[in-house]
Amino acid sequence: MIKSESDLKFLNTRPSRRKYWFQISGRICLMVGLLFVVKRLFFAAPGYVDFYLNQSRYENIVRLVKNNGIAPSHLKYWTVDDWRNPTALQELKPDKMPPSLEGRITATRTKNKAYSITIVTLDRGHFGKAGYVYSDGAYKDIDAPGDLWSRDKKINSRWWTVFNDLQ
Repeated sequence: MIKSESDLKFLNTRPSRRKYWFQISGRICLMVGLLFVVKRLFFAAPGYVDFYLNQSRYENIVRLVKNNGIAPSHLKYWTVDDWRNPTALQELKPDKMPPSLEGRITATRTKNKAYSITIVTLDRGHFGKAGYVYSDGAYKDIDAPGDLWSRDKKINSRWWTVFNDLQ
């Protein structure tokens, strides 16, 4: 039984408009943040999802490297002109390397004329770097050129993910 106006205040539980918009904007910010984290974890980091989304890009880079040719037992460095649509490689000199490794392609060729090509797709500075290695050779002969890489996952018969967190 309601005896006074103060008892009616408890019945009016509708939040103010300011509080309502604050809650909505907070939820939107949370969703955008979660989408960013999911994108960075599952679509930017080397792995199955990233590889299958960008496979044609990586295959195109391998084709460009093979067209440039490498003498057996030599190591060469490149970067691509346009990462989204690689059409030409720009050779990098070992003494003039950019500080970021992201987008760097390192290739070598064995005495059996099999290519080993490393594509760095993610550089997190001191938190490490990651990418893919392509190889024409047998599984036991695969060496990711350019750095101290650790092979992670086999994507298919010629591709593996690699990482280096020794920085």
